[in-house]
Amino acid sequence: MLGYIESLDAEKLDDYRIKVHGIKGACYDVYADLLADRAKELEYASIAGDFEFINNNNSGFIETAREFLDKIDSLLSDISSEKADAEVKPKKEKIDNELLSNLIEACKEYDMSGVDAAMEEIEVYEYGSDKELSVWLRENVDLINFADIIDKLDESN
Repeated sequence: MLGYIESLDAEKLDDYRIKVHGIKGACYDVYADLLADRAKELEYASIAGDFEFINNNNSGFIETAREFLDKIDSLLSDISSEKADAEVKPKKEKIDNELLSNLIEACKEYDMSGVDAAMEEIEVYEYGSDKELSVWLRENVDLINFADIIDKLDESN
């Protein structure tokens, strides 16, 4: 969401306010309160129409937020590497159609527990021809792109 607030336009402060409000909420969700408080200042400045404050503080906020995200990415990468080193998954050529059907149904119903359960079963294996699909599914589940998942899996069936 940081990309949305990189370019500033005094005529689009309402759009800016909406984006920075979302960033603020996401920061509070992960207990990044100092970053959230800075986003809140930018949000209030956009409500007040204080473009000068936004212009003076936006790039520093984005830089700090990106550093925070880089640290999280690094931590997650380290955890993922450690996990990958610790476990060797059994191999399978393709993802079972039943699992894909379960995932489609869960996505259609916005059933997060069902989506998570289907992905957990899918990720038990390392796939040959469906390796890219399993990676794509994980990325889109994480982004809650259920419509894209449904479309892609409906096309392949």
